[in-house]
Amino acid sequence: ISNYNWVGIPQPELQFYDLFIKFLNSRTISSLVNLYSDNAVLVTSKKTIQGKNAINGWYTALLNTTYPTASFTLESCTGSAVTKSFKWRITVPGGTSLLLEDTLGMQGTKITYHYCSLQ
Repeated sequence: ISNYNWVGIPQPELQFYDLFIKFLNSRTISSLVNLYSDNAVLVTSKKTIQGKNAINGWYTALLNTTYPTASFTLESCTGSAVTKSFKWRITVPGGTSLLLEDTLGMQGTKITYHYCSLQ
């Protein structure tokens, strides 16, 4: 009954975190990149990249090379309109998983800064 599409009752809009995970799982790289501002910065422990083209390349490698068969889940999220923190999990077939904890700086609805705990 919880999954029934009730006629006349609008479905709730997905929240930012839900969209992020949805786009990862669907491997919709263009939609992921569209969450970022034009000059956004993505920082990992290994490198810092800036701009949508570089971020597009990072997600392309992540989803097509590093984790091509993985699934992604949201574990928890907190934050405000300006700063968001969330824990998310990457699970590969066979049960191996990695828990990540990221921080985002936001301007309006766009990510301007993303610290990603993924190596």
